[in-house]
Amino acid sequence: MSDASTPKSLPHVVTVDCARGLLAASVMAYHYLHMEGIAHVERVAYYAVYGFFVISGFALYLRYQGDLKTAQDLRKYLARRLFRIAPLFYCAIILHLLLVGPEAAQGYKVIWSASLLFGFANAGDSSLLMGGWSIGIEMVFYLLLPFVVWTLTSRGSIAAATAAALVLSVAFVNFTLQGQQAFDASLWSTYTQPAAFLGYFMAGMLIAAIFVASPRKGRFWPPALMVAALVPFVLIEAAYPIDLLVGWRGIVLIGATIAFVVGAVYLVEPTGLARTIARAIGGLSYPIYLLHPLAYLAVGKLGIVAAWPRLLAATCLTVLVSMMVMRWIETPARAFGRRAFP
Repeated sequence: MSDASTPKSLPHVVTVDCARGLLAASVMAYHYLHMEGIAHVERVAYYAVYGFFVISGFALYLRYQGDLKTAQDLRKYLARRLFRIAPLFYCAIILHLLLVGPEAAQGYKVIWSASLLFGFANAGDSSLLMGGWSIGIEMVFYLLLPFVVWTLTSRGSIAAATAAALVLSVAFVNFTLQGQQAFDASLWSTYTQPAAFLGYFMAGMLIAAIFVASPRKGRFWPPALMVAALVPFVLIEAAYPIDLLVGWRGIVLIGATIAFVVGAVYLVEPTGLARTIARAIGGLSYPIYLLHPLAYLAVGKLGIVAAWPRLLAATCLTVLVSMMVMRWIETPARAFGRRAFP
């Protein structure tokens, strides 16, 4: 890792990509265990997804904070984001409709999901895919990023905006969920709004702004911070899963999620085979996150009775299909986006 502080000198941060891949795998593990009734570790599902928003804010700000200066820069940014998200997302929609059948093609969900704008229309209700709601929220943040880059031109202003966004997110979540015991469709739709997660995205951008100024990696404190950040997820108890999102518990776990990403940012970059593996884990994060529910549906049609063989088959299918789409869909689509919008 270079110690130069200019944005152009900062290389790709593989440790963050690897962290994103591990978070995606943890979401898959949660869903599979939950679907089989083996374990219900909602705290993993909640905050792993929220960690995606922190990482997204970090990666996007690190990449684009010096590049969005002209209308052409903006068109290139939006086009490349589209080629990053849309190809796999549309493939997942098609697979979902094939696996579930015509009854899954609820008109408004298909239209909103195909538009990629469902983050503006109650993402938790209008998304056709399990987990797709977060992609809708992510698209809202993609559109927000240029305005942040143009208006918040110092670390101080980004820090102030991050503090305000975190207060907004905490207030929105507590107002929406306080006193509730479980999510139903209506509550989930009300909760999955950009305001609930804006603080995470802004925190990621603040981490990136600090990293640009001080990119020196640490050998000992980053892994220690990541381990410490996981401790609250083990120790904090809650009567109901929603309790993990509100009050002091929610504030502590928000801080722990952000701290985990900080640790991942400043981990020493791996080299050699370890770097290759870390990059592969990171590269599979999006397909694993989006495709694992579909793999579970597909395996369910095979008639496997025992739970653990079914979960093993679904996991293997998820990884296999993720590797295939990474090679034949995602990588070519990104390359085309770079060629078409240099």
